[in-house]
Amino acid sequence: PDGVPHALIIGDTHTGQLTDQREWLRNHSFDHLFVQFRRADLAAFDHPSKHWLPPAANPRTWVHVPDAVKEHDVLFCGSTNPDAHGDRVELIRFLKRELGEERVVVRHLFGERAALAMNRARVVLNRSLAGDLNRRVPEAMCTGARLVADAGDGTGEFKGIACYRTPE
Repeated sequence: PDGVPHALIIGDTHTGQLTDQREWLRNHSFDHLFVQFRRADLAAFDHPSKHWLPPAANPRTWVHVPDAVKEHDVLFCGSTNPDAHGDRVELIRFLKRELGEERVVVRHLFGERAALAMNRARVVLNRSLAGDLNRRVPEAMCTGARLVADAGDGTGEFKGIACYRTPE
């Protein structure tokens, strides 16, 4: 409708889709542009009103269960496809060698099942796709998990995260 501001949220800029997203934006008109996951990707867009939009988590799904029994020392929830996430696979292998195979658990879980698993972990491990601030950061934080995450774009703005730059 006329008089109502139009906004566009562009996600997944960290997956190599910037060219297509910029082309699409050139052919459409929006009053405001919001870019998710990597603040540095704002520079790729020529728009007068552009903003970084960090990821968030639904607190009804990502619930903290204070009395959850801790079953895992270190938990990684997410994709470990070696073709897409070779660095994640290497990090997990490194941790299993250093801490012991049984202490590092990998689960391909999402939503409520991932939230429950995070509540049952002493530490949740995050490794972003491309130096981005992915959804796993606020999701883990909502569950009250101790989070260890790679030092991605924007990760340092969250309090209570232990950031790493190398596996060592």
